[in-house]
Amino acid sequence: FFADEVEDDLIRRAGKVVVDSKEACRVEAGELIKANIGIEGMVEIGEAIEQDGKDIPEVLRRIRAAGDVTIFKSVGIGPQDTAIAAAVLEKGILMGLGKYISTYD
Repeated sequence: FFADEVEDDLIRRAGKVVVDSKEACRVEAGELIKANIGIEGMVEIGEAIEQDGKDIPEVLRRIRAAGDVTIFKSVGIGPQDTAIAAAVLEKGILMGLGKYISTYD
């Protein structure tokens, strides 16, 4: 039994799900398992961030083209999740991406 944090339909809308570890999410991420998202439907966060000062635009284009939402799934520990979220937020702000939702609690 897997508890849903995110609806299956929303996960499938993402097309590609950004994850901390494909292998770990393949066996531990209940939402992804239930939504039938296999390794081919996942992109590891390390593939989608700068490496050696170079952007990896083809990976970012592939993620954006795959669906109309972007989902990040982590099966790591809390501090790891927080650090990754902060890095993604900073990168998004620098790239002018995302949408601020003022009514979100």
